[in-house]
Amino acid sequence: MSDISLTTVEAQPYLFTERSTGMNPDDISEAIGSGLRQVYAHMQGNGVPPAGSALVLYTRMENGQMDFHVGFEISPEDLDKGHDPIKAGNTPEGKVLTALHTGPYDTLRNTYGAMMQHIEAEGLQWGGPCWEIYLNDPSSTPPENLRTQVYIQVE
Repeated sequence: MSDISLTTVEAQPYLFTERSTGMNPDDISEAIGSGLRQVYAHMQGNGVPPAGSALVLYTRMENGQMDFHVGFEISPEDLDKGHDPIKAGNTPEGKVLTALHTGPYDTLRNTYGAMMQHIEAEGLQWGGPCWEIYLNDPSSTPPENLRTQVYIQVE
């Protein structure tokens, strides 16, 4: 994990589908994979090129369940290309804590743990959703070299 930093981000448009699952890593992986395939097929069918990376934005985590958006960053001019069940939205803007996680996805919890400790130590408050931007392709990148940018909105 790289250093944790506090920064301000702008909203990034994305197309997504919604998923809900328990906390089992295999279930999470399957939900993300199927969601990405569904959104990518929609994008191809509607002439929408990715304008960045794949992402997951977590909207709820409680009682052993989580809800999240799975999708791809797009250009602002493609925001009207979401058609149910594929939706369009923007990542949050404003103050975030961010860190670059390097390694397998199943070790992301370590990065989140360090970020939560940083939030507490700095007297910050969780301010909204958290999300992950996947910077390389897991089908062609060894797990130890996977890079994921993690964001937690703070107040």
